[in-house]
Amino acid sequence: MCSKCFKQLNEEVKTDSSLTLSKPITPSLVSSVDPLPATATEVEITHETPNPIEASVDVAPEIAEPVEESVPRKVQNNKGRCFLCKAKIPLAKQTINKCRCDYVYCDSHRYPDKHECDFDFASQDRNILAKNNPKLNERHTGGRSFTRLED
Repeated sequence: MCSKCFKQLNEEVKTDSSLTLSKPITPSLVSSVDPLPATATEVEITHETPNPIEASVDVAPEIAEPVEESVPRKVQNNKGRCFLCKAKIPLAKQTINKCRCDYVYCDSHRYPDKHECDFDFASQDRNILAKNNPKLNERHTGGRSFTRLED
């Protein structure tokens, strides 16, 4: 298609779209839709939720999660090469330079700040500390010389 024909086609599409947008919605179409009457179960459900703000807060995290899952993560097929620069890695270094994000890097990219690691080290460390140091008692005993009497 030549440029002249292409311009004509674009102008026709623009005029067609402007005509469809400029048409007003007829009230007969809007009034023809009848609202459904509310049933007793719908009324009970609305009365069970005391605060509508809490319901809207619960909806927001559900919307945010699928966005994060929609991004596919690349898979490293060749573990003998660096994931970033594709440099050859000796067999002994493949186990040493494997990051917690499950990728293998060369000596220059093996640190998390060098390869923009997406692994959350802080939360993993918090979980390990929580497992190794459980809270045995919420009550304060008061020290060695103080003996607490049970209530």
